[in-house]
Amino acid sequence: MKDGGSTALCVINVGKELFVINVGDSACVLIDKDFQITKLNQEHKPDRVDESKRIIDNNGFVLTIKYQNNQKEIRLELMVNWQQVDLLVIQNILNMDQLLFLKSLNCN
Repeated sequence: MKDGGSTALCVINVGKELFVINVGDSACVLIDKDFQITKLNQEHKPDRVDESKRIIDNNGFVLTIKYQNNQKEIRLELMVNWQQVDLLVIQNILNMDQLLFLKSLNCN
């Protein structure tokens, strides 16, 4: 697997109401009969100020790593809360070797 990651997006229609539940950086849009587009959610991305604050307020931190790979800069953003999970990568998992290297980092 060259690139990987996971997100979840669920839309529930109850009567005339839509309920949108999302984890990760999936976008949800509604397109009406006139092809007007309405965004229904905000993606969980650590470069959003409110999302970074939420992570930090819950004893986590945001780390951005940039490196060159075949003349292309790739940005890896991590959202980490050591009390809940070892490592939650929410954007651009580069490959399993890099994920295992990052997961082996110990902050205790």
